[in-house]
Amino acid sequence: MDNQNDLLSASTVQPETNSNGSPSRRGFLGSIGAISLATMAGVLAPISAGGTTSEGSAPGRLASLAKLNLTREESFDVPGGKEVFLEWQAGDEKGVVQKFIVHHTRQDADVTYTMNTNVIVRTYGPGMDLQGKPASAKEQNVTVYGVKGEIVGSVRNDHVTITTVHQDGRTSRQSQVAQVRLESPEFAGTDTAAQIASIGRRFLGQSQ
Repeated sequence: MDNQNDLLSASTVQPETNSNGSPSRRGFLGSIGAISLATMAGVLAPISAGGTTSEGSAPGRLASLAKLNLTREESFDVPGGKEVFLEWQAGDEKGVVQKFIVHHTRQDADVTYTMNTNVIVRTYGPGMDLQGKPASAKEQNVTVYGVKGEIVGSVRNDHVTITTVHQDGRTSRQSQVAQVRLESPEFAGTDTAAQIASIGRRFLGQSQ
């Protein structure tokens, strides 16, 4: 399955609000949504920085999610929405480490919204200096244009168009109906790092 289809699959579990969480948690979930979290969680398959790597094959995405450390979480009000900055470091049991640098914006206007997420993923092999040059790096930009649809129970059927600008300059665009969840009780009482880790494990096929 290619990256675009991974992102589209993620949209069917997109949380928009969490009525049981704190205002900060509701803001995080409402602003980001699982389409963008899927991008962050590692569905990107990093390619070698500069096109080559001097230490054999560059590691791909994490084999598991053994640890995660959130190092930056900032949210700002902008006209009609939110601007979010997130940075975290995740590692697997084999010693592979990935650093994520995320800039995300969401703006709502009546029945439409636009989400833009830029993600940089830097991957380090076991034993590599985490302050030095990564074994591989990937950058991807995803824009979601959404039209809010009919609400059925706790799900809203939105019409979304997802445009992806890949590292090599290619673009892909696809439209579909996305089932947007209006409640996410599984995230009640959890902080941002726990939410990211939970979604990350799902996309890596790890049990919760």
